[in-house]
Amino acid sequence: DLLFDYLKGFGYRVMGVNDGENALAMLEYVKPDIILLDVKLPGIDGFETCRRLKAREATRNIPLIFITDQTNTVHKVRGFALGAVDYVTKPLQSEEVLVRVKTHLTIQSLQLALAEQNARLQAEIVEKERLIRELDAFAHTVAHDLKNPVGVTVSYGQFLKKYRDKLTPAELEQYLDNITWNGYKMSNIIDELMLLASIRITQEQMRDL
Repeated sequence: DLLFDYLKGFGYRVMGVNDGENALAMLEYVKPDIILLDVKLPGIDGFETCRRLKAREATRNIPLIFITDQTNTVHKVRGFALGAVDYVTKPLQSEEVLVRVKTHLTIQSLQLALAEQNARLQAEIVEKERLIRELDAFAHTVAHDLKNPVGVTVSYGQFLKKYRDKLTPAELEQYLDNITWNGYKMSNIIDELMLLASIRITQEQMRDL
């Protein structure tokens, strides 16, 4: 009761139950930021309660501090093996409990923030890999689309350079028209590429806002 009131005095919202079964039942509906668990409980003891909590997905990652009047190493090792983050012994020093609670809440907060940051980075990596694959496919398509008009233009240019004196005005006009038409075709492909690039840049900027 003293510890309960002491922690409430520092602004913590505290809920208490008097045995492991009630704790397990309550934690079906409530997810605390940290759990203080006495080893000696009526019914199932604290070790078994801890084991069941760590077996649940919803409560597995909640920091758990054991409270006990046992100071031997075996009990401590067993508690840590079950997933506890710390141990405090009776008679309790409220100031010590407060420091340990603050410490493990801070650690938990930093771990959650790091996990969120890692998740965001992983999502960004996946998105960039998708964009790279998309860009590679698009570059391949553009190269394929440009290859034909470039080849035709070069061929016509070489042909005109070699045979321009032997062509009639009508033939010369036809070759020049073909070169011009392929030039427009290449220009349209480049315009489409630039438009797509500007859309991509806009999408990335909107995503970053």
